[in-house]
Amino acid sequence: MTGLNLNLCEKMKKTYTINYDYDALEAISDLEPHFCNASEETLTDYYKTGERLIERKNRDKTIVDVLITAKTSNTFYRWLNGTRFYLCDKIRRSLELYELSSDVIYCESAYELFTDLQNIANFDASDFEFEFIKKKSKKNARYKLPKKWREQFINYNPNSKYRMAFLTAALTGCRPCELEKGIRIYMSDNHVNFQIEGGKVDENKGQPFRTISYPISSSNELLHELIKEIPNPRQAVTVSINKAVNFTLEIRRIAKQIWPDHQESITAYCFRHQFASDLKKTHSGEEVSRALGHATDKTRKRYGHHAQQRGDTSHIIISASRPIKNLASNKPTHSFTF
Repeated sequence: MTGLNLNLCEKMKKTYTINYDYDALEAISDLEPHFCNASEETLTDYYKTGERLIERKNRDKTIVDVLITAKTSNTFYRWLNGTRFYLCDKIRRSLELYELSSDVIYCESAYELFTDLQNIANFDASDFEFEFIKKKSKKNARYKLPKKWREQFINYNPNSKYRMAFLTAALTGCRPCELEKGIRIYMSDNHVNFQIEGGKVDENKGQPFRTISYPISSSNELLHELIKEIPNPRQAVTVSINKAVNFTLEIRRIAKQIWPDHQESITAYCFRHQFASDLKKTHSGEEVSRALGHATDKTRKRYGHHAQQRGDTSHIIISASRPIKNLASNKPTHSFTF
């Protein structure tokens, strides 16, 4: 998205003899840096979101009336950023078309959209009482489970067809979709290595491949349970599942049998959150991001907490295809004014 041509805004002003807020107009250009690190996929989603919300508003409503119907804070900020991006992009395009054609219809379109953008700029959140629905996080679903909940879960049915998949999920924090692809396990240099093909990867997102290596001397009980299941230590094995949804349903079913009074559902992602908690106690932030299959440092905060550490991950080695980008301190602001 290129910068707004303020000369076009001047032409627009002369056409309509309107007193524009030039601080807000310049702010359209100021918004560009907030989207410069976003992937093409994110910008496409923003554009579609903004387009849908602008279409949703009726004649007697403003875009703010639409935004405040969001049910969660995450949805609200996604809508807000999407609407900002869409409006800025459409205004710029309309003014460029007006400059090329001098067709007044493009000025009319830009002016109407600019009114929506000004309404967002003047929006004061303190004027509204939001009742956001708090999203239930698997980060907290493990609360009040036993300290060795994973060991208890995995040993509940030693003959389960998912036993190796359970152990792999617990030891690597892999996504269910990555288990669908198959995770290769092999031994070398007194280490047990898990080679994972990333499940959420594009040109700018995720780790195409990552390897998590545990020393055989580790005190991690789950690791030794897994080693027992490997028929020939000299040969690599591939652990896989047919369908991620069936895997998660089985985890929920077993957890309900073991802990019938536990209110939160235990899913495959609970293993991922627990693995992140273990790592955060013993490894750097960048290593945690690599192990989770992330290419940036801004997402790991959603996974686990070092105070919930339960297993020994102190000596594991993590490698990944891509370096970790530092975006946590450069993320877009969510302020309500420009």
